[in-house]
Amino acid sequence: MSIQPYSRSFQVTIAGILFLLCLWVTACDEVFDPYQPNDQYHYSIYGYLDATADTQWVRIMPVREDFTLDPDHPIDATVMLEHVESGHTVTMKDTLISYAHGVYAWNFWTDMEIRPEETYRLTATRTDGLLSRAQVRVPPDFPVPTVRMTENPRVVTIKGVEKLADAKVVYSGVEHTGGLFRVIFPHLEDSLHLETGGYQVFIDTRRHNLILDAISVPIRDRQIFIASAGPEYHNFGLIDEKIIALPEGISNIENGIGYLAGIVSKTIPFESCHDEETRQLIPCEPETPVW
Repeated sequence: MSIQPYSRSFQVTIAGILFLLCLWVTACDEVFDPYQPNDQYHYSIYGYLDATADTQWVRIMPVREDFTLDPDHPIDATVMLEHVESGHTVTMKDTLISYAHGVYAWNFWTDMEIRPEETYRLTATRTDGLLSRAQVRVPPDFPVPTVRMTENPRVVTIKGVEKLADAKVVYSGVEHTGGLFRVIFPHLEDSLHLETGGYQVFIDTRRHNLILDAISVPIRDRQIFIASAGPEYHNFGLIDEKIIALPEGISNIENGIGYLAGIVSKTIPFESCHDEETRQLIPCEPETPVW
């Protein structure tokens, strides 16, 4: 479970960002020391290219010698996103996002259309010509998942997905200061790969309620987020984040660290409604209250 201030960037928990930043300083002495001259790893790149989203957000940070980040100092990076099949290329725009505990991260965004079953290449280049890049293939689209309303757990049925990349429940609300926030419960490890194809995700809300009651957060909305990826995608929710962050760990970034994934996602209300024609439970219409 994680609590996050709201941002439109790729969802990385505050603890995860702090861990990654600290790791560059303290935990890589034997294999990678960011205080030493570095000509192999130029940027850390973390994000999704989501064919369902109208805007793409990717967090890109320099692998740097200085642990601190001056928010007034621009990042030395030109980030290009290319649609490989057509050669169409756009320059992504940068935004510096402030997280909790004084942590800042550069997020690059574009409204370039991402299409299922197409290939994209992202390249981050410094002014001296050194670069990090990654190429991803976006998976096929899939039908909107359905939710079976049982007492506990709720059962989410997902069809047409070869590789489940993410499954989580997202609670949204507004703080007394007016700031938006999200409380996220991951459920990827609560999924079952069906022999007939697709997945089922089992969501036990009792743990949600215990934690939400304990932190007393004013929740306004709750949704289920499901994402599919290509067969080469690694389930990062099930891997120790120390391994993910290390340069010799799992990564598809050339001359960099991190991971970029091509996905298709679906966001559905937590509650479900009955379809009179099919006699199946389906996501409710947006105007239906979800709380």
